[in-house]
Amino acid sequence: MPDSEVLEKFPQRIRDVSLERLNGLPTDVIETVKHCDLDSLSFTHVRYRAPWNLLLSNLCKDTMTVAGDAMHVMGPFLGQGGSCGLEDSVVLARCLARELHLGQDHEIDDREFKKRVAVALKEYVKERRLRVLRLSVQTFLVGSMVVSSSWAKKVLCFAILVAFFGGMSFSHARFDCGPL
Repeated sequence: MPDSEVLEKFPQRIRDVSLERLNGLPTDVIETVKHCDLDSLSFTHVRYRAPWNLLLSNLCKDTMTVAGDAMHVMGPFLGQGGSCGLEDSVVLARCLARELHLGQDHEIDDREFKKRVAVALKEYVKERRLRVLRLSVQTFLVGSMVVSSSWAKKVLCFAILVAFFGGMSFSHARFDCGPL
């Protein structure tokens, strides 16, 4: 039986495994986990996706797409998580409105509707992919600088930021996602 299945059946083991991994964190965090309600615990697989996975990932299929944090997780380093989600919603709404010809008074059947939605979602992903990749790489580099204890790594990350993004500027915050 895989570890995750064993852990699901024994919540006290989830707590114990968590406590083993909290070494070095503040005492109040450790105490909170130590005294948690065991019935509230569950085991979830979390997988790291590097920012460059956005280039290779299939982000939509037919009438389904990923958006917001499902498409891109932003670290807190650039303050872009909520902003990027709002950008996504504006761009998605614009793509859907453009393809569905919203505001016009003609009916379309279900098959045509699904076809148009699929086209809109492909356009949305095409429009967002490079923007989100840029933000993800920037936040990855800034985060690496913040958490690294190696000065060489910090200098390398800063050099990459300067070379590709103009340094630590706020240019990432000046994005016009266009009209609806």
